[in-house]
Parts: sequence; structure tokens; C-alpha cells
Amino acid sequence: MGLPLAAGAAVAAPGRPVILLDGDGCAMYTISALWTHAREHLKSPLINLGGAPLDFVGLAQSIGVPAAHPDTAEELAGHPTRALTEPGPHLIEAVVPAIV
Repeated sequence: MGLPLAAGAAVAAPGRPVILLDGDGCAMYTISALWTHAREHLKSPLINLGGAPLDFVGLAQSIGVPAAHPDTAEELAGHPTRALTEPGPHLIEAVVPAIV
């Protein structure tokens, strides 16, 4: 329920950034909330920490949410700062390798 809660937090405090760390499974159960973020221009950089073969970047972009998929920790480091300086929601997909 992370995406809907992030939407509620962004509506409740429009002047403050909301950062969500959400897994792929959780996000897929409530992915329609991403559309709400886009339509309401909520200030929430959304970060996915899952490893499922889903195209979250493409999905986000298809509904009007800027998205990125950094491949390294160095690339990832700059994305939250950029997202917080731009208006509206952002999705940053950070795939964490499985530890098996």
C-alpha cells in the first residue's frame, strides 16, 4: 500500500517532498496509484527496489511520470536529488541483485 500512502502524504503536505521505497510486488498490487501521482502532479520521487522482470520505467512513462533506471550505485546517487528539484512525481527503478 506504499503508492497510495505516498499519494495521501503528498496531498496532505503539498509543500514537502515524499520519498517512497517500494518493492515490485507491492507496487504491482497498487500500480494504479502511480496514475494518481501523475494526474495530481504530486511531488513524490517513487523508488522501486524489486527484481521482477517488469518494465516499471516504461509503465511510468506511459502514464506521464518521468522515470529512470540507473545501472550503478553512482548513477542512482544523483536521481533522487534531480527528482526533488523537478515538479511532479518521478519513478526511479533500482534493481537490487538477488542474494542466493
